[in-house]
Amino acid sequence: MIATALLLGGCASSAQHAQPTQTATAPTTTTAAHSAHLAPDLEAALPARVDGTALERVSTTGAAIFGEFGGTAWAKQMTAFLTGIGKTPADLRYAQAWDPSQNLNLDAGVFEIKGVSAVTLAAAILNSSLPDQPGPATSATTIAGRPVTVAANPSTGSTLYLYQHADLVFYAGSDDTTLITQYLRALP
Repeated sequence: MIATALLLGGCASSAQHAQPTQTATAPTTTTAAHSAHLAPDLEAALPARVDGTALERVSTTGAAIFGEFGGTAWAKQMTAFLTGIGKTPADLRYAQAWDPSQNLNLDAGVFEIKGVSAVTLAAAILNSSLPDQPGPATSATTIAGRPVTVAANPSTGSTLYLYQHADLVFYAGSDDTTLITQYLRALP
């Protein structure tokens, strides 16, 4: 699942590692770009298990994501953001974790751009999603003792949770708040 590359926009899946569908996150595919291990340190930052279920983890870069989904407004906006800060799509690193058995309705991952604060990156991710899905409502709350930004999209009924830690932006999407809590609890 290469989810959340488009976060609140466009085609995505919140629980499947297969064909694109509509939810709060980005396109989900099983292409070679999305089955790589280009950022093993980011993969290691994600939990290996949630709710007793082993998760599969993969990682890639923005170059691979945008190579496949570059025509989306999210990808275009993120590319402009990266260019504006003197970075390239290859500088955006991404890891994702999901349940390969598809029993858990959880889409989770982490983004990083070396030298860019998590606050700046999270704002860019959310702002870049606006052309695809205008009007997501954001709010701040605490879940599992972690401060999170909740981005709810009323047009799709989907909700995404963003957690910033050090220079990392973790995300989770699920309609099961117990899974969200367990995932956030397992993060650094």
